[in-house]
Amino acid sequence: MSKFITFGLCLFFLFTGCAKKEGKILARIGRQKITLQDFEKRLTSLPMEYQQYLRSPEVKKRLLDSYIQERLILESAERDGFLKNREISQELKQRIEVFKDSFIIEKYIEQLRKKQLAVRDDELKNYYDKNYSLFAESQEIQVSHILLSTEDEAKTVLEKIKKGADFAQLAKQYSNDPGSASRGGDLGYIKHGELVPEFENAAFGLKKGEISGIVKTEFGYHLIKRVNERKISPRTLEEVTPQIRRILEKEKFDTWLAEIRNKIPVKVNAEILQ
Repeated sequence: MSKFITFGLCLFFLFTGCAKKEGKILARIGRQKITLQDFEKRLTSLPMEYQQYLRSPEVKKRLLDSYIQERLILESAERDGFLKNREISQELKQRIEVFKDSFIIEKYIEQLRKKQLAVRDDELKNYYDKNYSLFAESQEIQVSHILLSTEDEAKTVLEKIKKGADFAQLAKQYSNDPGSASRGGDLGYIKHGELVPEFENAAFGLKKGEISGIVKTEFGYHLIKRVNERKISPRTLEEVTPQIRRILEKEKFDTWLAEIRNKIPVKVNAEILQ
């Protein structure tokens, strides 16, 4: 009951007058209308970080103008018989079907998380204790790299480094990694287990400021620089609970899915896939 009252008061501050809100019409657009209730639903669906701005009449007016614009476009589409177009109609049905499936999956998994996938407090504690080494004090290193397509390219760039060329400038000029090239090859801080073994072994084997030789991985040829390092303090169970919960939920989900797959026949025609 208290939740209902609180919700009502919030809406009271947003809008003056509460009686029969759903019957109040804010705007008519051709044969369509926007009721106060429609508009309130639109407001409450916005992210929480925007809610604080909704008390402003100017903000509400801009939102209503945007809503009206949408309705104008929809009304115009209806008058033009746009949905009578066979291709558009078929595509709309397909998209509705996809949305329906996604909606059902999302809501069903929400229900599973409360039941079959629910993680108990003792399970969280047990995982933390058994895997304490993952959360104990450890080390992170900051690394930069230059990714090349061929070994010859890597040799050419490595030679430039040996002659004193700036690593960051070479990364911007030559690296094939679009995510780090613009930052001079900077990958930020990494921990053990986050990158492919070949790269990681080379990076952790370097001293601060040292640059590796050519390191080959599945992605190409790397030149790696160990930029900095820092220690990570042990993390408490409370701090890592969200992370552990995701891990255990995934394990429970995989188990549940395997059980369902055994119950529900699945036949795949691999030849057609080829």
